[in-house]
Amino acid sequence: MAVEVGTSSWSDPGFVEHWYPQGLAASQRLAFYAERFDAVELNSSFYAIPAVSTAEGWAEGTPDGFTFDVKLHRLLSRHAAQLKELPRDLRDEVETNDRGRVLLDPPLQDEMVRRTAEAMKPLADAGKLGAYLLQLPPAFDPRRNELDELAPVIEGLSPVPVAVEFRRRSWASQKRFEGVLDWLSAHDAVFVCVDTPPGDHVPIFPPIDAVTNDILKVLGNSE
Repeated sequence: MAVEVGTSSWSDPGFVEHWYPQGLAASQRLAFYAERFDAVELNSSFYAIPAVSTAEGWAEGTPDGFTFDVKLHRLLSRHAAQLKELPRDLRDEVETNDRGRVLLDPPLQDEMVRRTAEAMKPLADAGKLGAYLLQLPPAFDPRRNELDELAPVIEGLSPVPVAVEFRRRSWASQKRFEGVLDWLSAHDAVFVCVDTPPGDHVPIFPPIDAVTNDILKVLGNSE
């Protein structure tokens, strides 16, 4: 099994300051990065779905065999999202709560999934789309949420696998974790293993090694 190594973004401020050659243009950073790493986690897609033309540029500007793992939009990941973070033509059609946060409903979720797949088609066509990353918030709680809520996202993005990262440690409880792994395996989803600091705080997920899909990558913080 091949292991792909990369970082979480190629444009992190710390990365830009300490790693790239001085004076390297921003437009040349991805190509420089892709000469030295096998993969990268795309973070900008968490804040906005990129244009198809942008993904085309990423595909064309990287060598064969290089892959992108695309972080899903914060709305699909169950994080709080504001209207300004949605595609412009959707903003008048959605509902918000009294704090201005977008309310996710099945039609909106399906449309965001469809647009994500459409935007990333150039990467998929080039064989450079490794996986989607669904990074759940600590608020995604097994006392209130079911894993089946994620099924439409995972199924809608198939055949590209979705890697699920939990941020609430109760999903790893002794009575629950085996069922979590079984559910991920049944949906061809990837369990994200994280290197966390010691502690038992709610958002610190235990550093558990488990395999639910044969994708193996090492993506580290760029600092």
